[in-house]
Amino acid sequence: MPWNISEISVVDTIIPGSNNAIFRTYPDGACAAPYGSYVLDLRQSEEMLWKNISKKTRQNINSAKRSGVAIRDAGKFRDDAYKLIVGTFKRSKLPFMSGGSFKRIIDGLGENGKIMMAEYEGVAQSYIMFAVSNYCAYAIYGGNVEGQQLGAQKLLIWEAIRSFSQMGVKNSTFMVPE
Repeated sequence: MPWNISEISVVDTIIPGSNNAIFRTYPDGACAAPYGSYVLDLRQSEEMLWKNISKKTRQNINSAKRSGVAIRDAGKFRDDAYKLIVGTFKRSKLPFMSGGSFKRIIDGLGENGKIMMAEYEGVAQSYIMFAVSNYCAYAIYGGNVEGQQLGAQKLLIWEAIRSFSQMGVKNSTFMVPE
């Protein structure tokens, strides 16, 4: 059957959905599986945010605090963050972007780009890079050392939640400590 040119749509580029796309729908009859970003309302009280974290994760966070894990702004440690994130991806046998690309992302975000770290006894345990606006804080990339101090990354995520909430950010889409 010949094609009628009036029925053909010209496609210049096809771009697949990114791995962090959020879809709230699925085809009839499909089995839906939770996937994508979890949106957390940061306008809740700190007590409510804390209450919604599982008991075991709260215990891990408290253990990290007691053991001396410190959370800090790590913008000046961008190169160290990059190396740790690359190492995390390598352990998972995944490729990661070049250092120049990583630098362009964080530099391009300007004041809206944040890197936070969990540190134990002077050694970085975990880094997370965030993009932050008044509307939402997005975790872009993160990495951990092998055998990190118990609860270090969970404490980092909790402190990021607290920090962004106090800044007046309305939502977050980063992983929530269970």
